[in-house]
Amino acid sequence: MTRKYRKAISRDRNEGAIVEALERFGAKVHRADFVDLVVGFRKQTYLIEVKDPGAVRGGNTKKQEEKQRAMMAEWNGGKWVIVYGITDALREIGAIGRVEDAGVL
Repeated sequence: MTRKYRKAISRDRNEGAIVEALERFGAKVHRADFVDLVVGFRKQTYLIEVKDPGAVRGGNTKKQEEKQRAMMAEWNGGKWVIVYGITDALREIGAIGRVEDAGVL
């Protein structure tokens, strides 16, 4: 019997720090295959795609990102977002407010 093995999922280098920060704020985080993170926070579910702003994207990665964006555009469920860092992730789940909301700007 022949087994097919799925190629290992490549994780962005900033994902670990984002997961750690989300968990410190009380979120439950699950790493998934179809999206990087499934996050539960305050009875809401968020689908989070983590991108490393400093990473160089190759041809296959760009095609994958196009597929992800197409899926996101058609998604009819909970909030699905792309984040580039800890602040983005915490803001998207509502753990912190926007800088503008704090009266800083």
